[in-house]
Amino acid sequence: MLEAAIALIEQKGEAGLRVVEVAEQAGVSVASIYNYFTNRDELVTAARVEQYLASVGADVERIGQVLTQAQDPAEYISLMRDVSREASAADRADRRWRRAEVLGAARRRPELATRIGETQHQINRELTRIARLGQERGLLDPTLDPAALAVFVQAFTFGLVLADVDPGLALDEESWLDVVTRFTASITPPGGGGPGFSVPPPRPSAGR
Repeated sequence: MLEAAIALIEQKGEAGLRVVEVAEQAGVSVASIYNYFTNRDELVTAARVEQYLASVGADVERIGQVLTQAQDPAEYISLMRDVSREASAADRADRRWRRAEVLGAARRRPELATRIGETQHQINRELTRIARLGQERGLLDPTLDPAALAVFVQAFTFGLVLADVDPGLALDEESWLDVVTRFTASITPPGGGGPGFSVPPPRPSAGR
């Protein structure tokens, strides 16, 4: 049911969602939908929450894998560059737009705002746990606040939506990844990159 509702929202927007169509696409009766959801608004809210979680869930899991698998800070830095490349890929733009769209929809809808707040709290808590694990494994600087790290990691990936909306910005992927790599290196323990490790040198900007 939620998959059908999400598909209709993406096709027609919230205003175009009809419970009858959701039932048809899900292969259930309208009565069955109302067994799970009190009304149409509750269905829409649940679909929006699912959209929001789906837009970030895979990235959270991937970061957790990196901090579990990396054997030293240098490997962590390298793997995080790969994760950042995946997150900044053009086909991820839809996910970023979807997240921004849900946040916009929640601004004037208290129930949706509450549900999104609860979902974001879960995401923040999980990323904070992951950051703390990285500190315990000697991959991240133990003097940094893990909750602050959790928020900042989300900020620089979600912030790519600002590049998505600017048709005149030709953001060079490798230059972006160089910036991310420098940040990633800066939050490892001092000297954590290991012997011989160095972050990428600055690239000439397009405007020079």
